[in-house]
Amino acid sequence: FGSLYKLYRRSFYYLHVALAGKKLAIAVISTFLSAYPSLLLALLIAVLGGAAMIQMHLDPFYFRLYHTFEVVSSVLLCAIGIAGLSLMSSGLSASSSADGAGAESVRD
Repeated sequence: FGSLYKLYRRSFYYLHVALAGKKLAIAVISTFLSAYPSLLLALLIAVLGGAAMIQMHLDPFYFRLYHTFEVVSSVLLCAIGIAGLSLMSSGLSASSSADGAGAESVRD
C-alpha cells in the first residue's frame, strides 16, 4: 500500500481517504441534486472551495507541484461554477422578463 501514500508527508497519510470523500461528495451532490441546478452548483462550489482552502492550509504533499496542481484545479473548478451560476441567474432573469413582456402583449 505504499504507492498510495508516497505522495503525502508522513503526518498526512490519511489524505487519500479524504480525497476519496471529496469525490464521493461531488458524486452524491451531482446525482441527487441534478433537478436543482442552482443548489447543485452552490454545493459543488462549497465542496471544492472548502477542499482547496483546507489543502492550502495543510500543504500535505511532499512535492510542491502536486500541491499546486490540486489547489489550482479546485480553484479553477470553483471559478467555472461561479461563472455558470451567474450566467444561469442572469439567464433566468432575462427569460422571466422576456416571458412577462410576451404575456402582456398577448393579453392586450
